[in-house]
Amino acid sequence: MRTSRMEHKLTASTPIINPAARDSLDPYLPLRELVAYSGLSLRSLRRALADRRHPLPHYRLGTKKILIRRSEFDRWMRQFKEAPASLDLDRMIEETLRELHP
Repeated sequence: MRTSRMEHKLTASTPIINPAARDSLDPYLPLRELVAYSGLSLRSLRRALADRRHPLPHYRLGTKKILIRRSEFDRWMRQFKEAPASLDLDRMIEETLRELHP
């Protein structure tokens, strides 16, 4: 099957990511390195591995070696993001208007 020049340009310019390069951008981290990356304690991370509701995704090699992919950790952390307390602008406007017009 023959492709047009435009199709060839699109496919030829599509970047091909070397799997080794991708892994260097998204490494597997041992728990101690994840402590430094995350700012969480080793105890907190171990507790997160066993959490029944929101377990931290991980890879267990043998009986002791545990690795966590950085992107999977980041995705796991996002579920705990809390929105800042929203300002109740309507309430503030009403209070201000009441003070101006008693």
